[in-house]
Formats: sequence, structure tokens, C-alpha cells
Amino acid sequence: MFTYGNTNLGSLFVLTHDLTKLDAFSRDKPFSSLVPSLALHCPVLLHSCLAYSARQIALTTTGSALQLYERFSVYYYRTALRALGDVLASIECARSDEVLASSMILSS
Repeated sequence: MFTYGNTNLGSLFVLTHDLTKLDAFSRDKPFSSLVPSLALHCPVLLHSCLAYSARQIALTTTGSALQLYERFSVYYYRTALRALGDVLASIECARSDEVLASSMILSS
């Protein structure tokens, strides 16, 4: 199976799920058009997107799949927060669009 870091292809399908909700007040739609491509090059943003998307799927799922997506959500949320803490230690990285997007996604 294809992997990207610790993320397998099976997990990547949730990457863009419901990111369009974050674009509700933006004409340019950056969360659904730009963020997914940035996430492929930024682990913090990738894990933030995966955490958000897994949570959104969990909110509409029942049965054993619910527990699976809840676990995915918590795992990726924690992973993103740890990575975000490391990235914020660097002033150059802390000012990036990817960090801003990650912060917005994690707070949603």
C-alpha cells in the first residue's frame, strides 16, 4: 500500500472531505482549492486536514465505523498539535500560510 510518511492511501481519501465548509465566507475557496495541495508538502497541514475530515465523517457515521473515524480524528489531531508545536519554534515557519491554515482547521 502507498504511504506518505505515516499516512497510508486509505487515510488520504478523507483529506478533502468537508473542507468546503471552511470556505463558507470566501470567494476564492482556499480550503478546498489550495489547502489539499499544500498539505501534501506539509505534515502539520496534512494531519490537521485529516483530523478535521475524520471528525466530520464521524459526525455522520454510526456503528463500528463511528469508532474508527473517532480514533482517526483523535490520532491525527494529536499528531498535528505535536508537529505544530515543533513548527512554531521556528519564526520563519511560524509565519507560513500552512501554519495559519493548520491553526484554523484545528480550531474548527
